[in-house]
Amino acid sequence: MRGGVIEIFSHAPLKRIARLTPGVFERNWPRVVVVSLAVGVAGGLAAVFIETGLHYAVHWISEPFLPEDRVSIFNFHWVYLLLPVLGGAFSSLLTYYALPKSKHQGTELYLEAFHEKQGELDVKEPAVQAVAALGVIGCGGSAGPESPTAALGASVGSFLCRLFRVRPQERKNFLVAGCAAGVGAVFHCPLGGAFFANDVLYSDPELSHEALIPSLVASVSAYVTFTSLTGQTGALFPGLEQIQFQRPAELLAYGVLGIFCVLGALLLKASLRGTRYLLDKTKIPRLWRPAAGGLLCGALAILVPQVLDPNYELLESLLAGHTSAPDKLPSVGVGMLFLFVIARVVATGFTIGSGNAGGILGPSIRIGGLCGAAMGALIGGLFPEWTTHELHASLIAVGMSGVLVAGMRVPLAGLVMVIEMTHCYGLIVPLMMTCSIAYLVGRHATFCDGQVRNAFESPAYLGQAMGNLLEDLRVSEAVVPGSKDTPLRLGTPLEQIAAIFQERTEPYLPVVDAEGRYHGMLSREGVNRELAGKGLKDRKLWGADLVWLDVLDSRASAQEALEHLVAERLPVLPVVDSKESLFYQGYVTGHSIEETFCLGVNEMLAPLKERMPQVTDFLLSHDLATVLSRRPGLLNSPALREIEVPVEVIGQTLGQSNFRAHFAQQIVAIRRRDRTLVLPATANDRFLAGDTLLVMSDKGR
Repeated sequence: MRGGVIEIFSHAPLKRIARLTPGVFERNWPRVVVVSLAVGVAGGLAAVFIETGLHYAVHWISEPFLPEDRVSIFNFHWVYLLLPVLGGAFSSLLTYYALPKSKHQGTELYLEAFHEKQGELDVKEPAVQAVAALGVIGCGGSAGPESPTAALGASVGSFLCRLFRVRPQERKNFLVAGCAAGVGAVFHCPLGGAFFANDVLYSDPELSHEALIPSLVASVSAYVTFTSLTGQTGALFPGLEQIQFQRPAELLAYGVLGIFCVLGALLLKASLRGTRYLLDKTKIPRLWRPAAGGLLCGALAILVPQVLDPNYELLESLLAGHTSAPDKLPSVGVGMLFLFVIARVVATGFTIGSGNAGGILGPSIRIGGLCGAAMGALIGGLFPEWTTHELHASLIAVGMSGVLVAGMRVPLAGLVMVIEMTHCYGLIVPLMMTCSIAYLVGRHATFCDGQVRNAFESPAYLGQAMGNLLEDLRVSEAVVPGSKDTPLRLGTPLEQIAAIFQERTEPYLPVVDAEGRYHGMLSREGVNRELAGKGLKDRKLWGADLVWLDVLDSRASAQEALEHLVAERLPVLPVVDSKESLFYQGYVTGHSIEETFCLGVNEMLAPLKERMPQVTDFLLSHDLATVLSRRPGLLNSPALREIEVPVEVIGQTLGQSNFRAHFAQQIVAIRRRDRTLVLPATANDRFLAGDTLLVMSDKGR
């Protein structure tokens, strides 16, 4: 066992290839291409597995009991009540015993791995959850297979990084590529999948640029793998290819649709949280909560059987009725369509909010499409002479992006995904309008709890952000309080200076002339040595007594000052307004930089306290500042984090464990159970039970 991960494929052919071709992986672009292609193929195979499993699960379990009329309501059948309960029980038992410590699933699992685990995601967790999701969806639960596919693809990317010995700081890129592969394959949208995997990481409009190229390569190879094995080519929602945007006045309808979709996302968010709150209040054990959610979903299905539809058949029939076969258009009024929207929102809340396995991505697209259908029916009722079948179909297709954009904060991905799913480039302008409105208005509609606002708030870039903070901090902000007002002046008697040194603790004090210009530093040892001589007590201070310590411009960075203090082993560094005029401004010490830096770190880590309390408690202490004052170069790596000591090295010394070689981590410090800090950690320091380690990813791995 290495790093807590069982190496199942220790003798796999791919691992032999990786060892036999080290030159390929030493270069950047061949490594990126080869690993991205491998991630894409594996992600495509994962999508095939889930798609095939879902097909048979639906065909054998729920499909025989679904009504042929897809728009009928109040169709009582005991199977509608029991099937979701069975799916919930299956999901609960499987995940409870196979993954007793699991807290997240689907997209949330992927976000946690990226932001908090440096791209590490074990295949077991998403694989088990994917199988559980097949049971839930096959039994009619209102969840989607797309998010489990994305998480499974991401875990495959993380696994292949270990297989090919990819450096830890690059692992996050291939985790993102794996997610892109899963989404791109299952939604038939390779470009949209790449954008989604990068876009969903942050709630602000920001992409993980370093992961974009691996995502594109992996998503394309996954799409090719998926279509080659399943034969599913073409648009996911066919029949819309010829639609064109021609009437500018329709943009008003698409803008209003964006607001409709925000309301749908807000209702979905409230449904998810309301279900969790309800089950918490009833104090139902965790093991039986998914079954309870299934029971609620089944009760709703008795009234509205459409919530059991595991596919997109209702949307497909509505789209087909407005495009290729108007005579087969289901007879559905405005009220009925709004009922379908509410029912799907509530059923999804019951299913996902109760802890059933499955994703929110698919339901978001269904709800958005139904919002578009309801919007089209409403416009048709108010302005029948103005509406056309083409407008109705366009609103349904564009609506599929609205709830997704508002709830998951993916404006670019939502736009591109719908274009690829429909092969309709005439929808670009309407999609731009709806996605923009949904994103701007729906800032508080997000139901992705694992998102962070931007890269600056991501724990994945914590070290890099702190490095930037140290570079942005000016030495003028870290000047020791009062040091500007207490310099020595040329001509002061040495005996008087000795008395001043007795009141101060510094080994050096700055010396200035009458105009306040810096002339050098006077050492405590030098004064004592001069006073020890005979007849020198009355001598005054002059320039020959001084030691010249290099000065810092007040505009220099604290990073520069800290590196200078460490490299030269200086206790203090004088600060001047500029190196030309040399007007003295005070001095800085390692401790003063530490204190100022910690204040900035405190502000920076405030958004992370709820997400990573153990790490932030550690970083907010002065221990980190102590680490940085001795080894400031560590901030150049983004992989700073705190981990528990691995079980297999407890009792060994650092030297015996060969920690760096086995775990690809460099130990910065060891914190004992009693909170004492071992810094720096040496080869003779022994790992004890209860230790926590502050580590950095090894750049050489």
